[in-house]
Amino acid sequence: MNSPLTTFDILRQLVAEETGITVTKIRRDDALEDLGCDALDCINLQMEIEKTFGIDFALNVFEDRATVGAIALHIEQTLRGSEAGA
Repeated sequence: MNSPLTTFDILRQLVAEETGITVTKIRRDDALEDLGCDALDCINLQMEIEKTFGIDFALNVFEDRATVGAIALHIEQTLRGSEAGA
C-alpha cells in the first residue's frame, strides 16, 4: 500500500511540471532559481499552489533563494493556521 503524499511530494510534482525537471531530481534544498524558475514560472507555481492546497500564497515566499523544502514548510504552516482558524 502506498503512503499518502506529503506536502513536499506534491510541491515537488508541481515544480517538476513547471520546470520540466524529473521529480526525483528535485531535492528539499534546491532553490527555485537553481531549478531554472524565473518570475513567470513563480507566478504560475503560485497559482498552482493556491489551487492545489486551497490557500492564499504570497509571491514574496519565493524571494531570497527560497528552497523547495522551505516553501513546503510554509505551505504546511499556512494549512495548520487555516485549520486552527476554522
